Amino acid sequence: MSYYADSPLNTLKHRFHLLPEYEKMSFVRFAKITLAKPSPKTVTTCPHCQSDHFVKNGFKYCADDSGTKTQRYLCRGCGKSFVENSGTILYGSKRDLSTWKEYIHCLIKKESLRDAAAICGISLATSFAWRHKILDTLQYMMEDITLDGVVQADETFFNISRKGAHRACFPEDDKDYGDPLKVYEETDEDLAKQQAERAILKAAQQETQRKRGISDQKVAVVCAVSLNRSIAKAANTGRTSYQQLKSVLDGKIKPNSILVSDSAAIYKKFAKENNLEHHAIPRGKHKQDGYHLAYLGSYHAKLKNMIENRFKCVATKYLNNYLAYHNFIASGAKTNAEKETLLLDFIRNTPCVSKVRDFAKRPAFPFPMEDDPEILKKEQEIKAKAAEKRKHTIAVRKEWKERAKKYTSS
Repeated sequence: MSYYADSPLNTLKHRFHLLPEYEKMSFVRFAKITLAKPSPKTVTTCPHCQSDHFVKNGFKYCADDSGTKTQRYLCRGCGKSFVENSGTILYGSKRDLSTWKEYIHCLIKKESLRDAAAICGISLATSFAWRHKILDTLQYMMEDITLDGVVQADETFFNISRKGAHRACFPEDDKDYGDPLKVYEETDEDLAKQQAERAILKAAQQETQRKRGISDQKVAVVCAVSLNRSIAKAANTGRTSYQQLKSVLDGKIKPNSILVSDSAAIYKKFAKENNLEHHAIPRGKHKQDGYHLAYLGSYHAKLKNMIENRFKCVATKYLNNYLAYHNFIASGAKTNAEKETLLLDFIRNTPCVSKVRDFAKRPAFPFPMEDDPEILKKEQEIKAKAAEKRKHTIAVRKEWKERAKKYTSS
């Protein structure tokens, strides 16, 4: 009998040493994520009334048949029951904490929603909900970041994207969508009408990308970077005004810092009011007096690569989430393992700020639009077109139902 057959552990060691180096490193990372169990959270106060007078009250078992249990507590002050994750995005989850840790590992590695769902054993809808719950919470962490030293600032622009908004064009009261009986009744005229409608819809989608340069069809993202830290937030559409710049950078740059920007007047005014030394790079030049915007240009390139290539353009209403996501991952002061631990501890101790049912109700733009009447007018036109399309869809489906009834009766 072979020596390795008697000892499964020795067999595993032998096969491990036969692997290439990159597969060894991948296996070690997987083992660390899979086998390491997060330490229990220390509960000090009741999340409902902030009282420190509570007692243990049995256990709460996870619903995924893993046998994982969480200590339940009973507050003597308000009489309410709670667990260590009450009030956070982890509360009510049917997955244990190790699955969330594995998902955060996928998030740091910039895995797609489908890949993360397959790795963690969850559905695509759950993967989407988890990502945006985490990113909504992450924005609170990014709000505490301040920049100092030499700070480079400028705007970058993204196309307006309404991904996920197409459901508003369809009626909610029609439950017979996708009835297979309609297939047998479709004629060449119906198919031609559908192709024409698709062509009109495609032309409407491309209409937002026709204007070249800076226009109200672009979302302006104000960015500022210093050593290992960065700030980015969607401010407006079109050119950025001083008030819009101030809403993003006010209080984010420490006094007596050095602000490097282009020759736009809004940066000169911002530097003067915030006691900053300002160096403007003239148009057509790359540097001035030893200062440049090379680091900011590299930051813009990485940001656009993640938004437009890695994630195939994100919806404008979720743009701030992905900006906070990029800033957290791009911070070079910590390793990926430290970032995973930091993010897991943060979401375990931060109140939940969003619910799944509220995702679809988010406004199309993550910034106030009251000061831009042109955008409001366009939004009203889009809503009117959606209402007309909805009426047309209802009429067409009623016609399909009548034809289906005639087909079944004959």
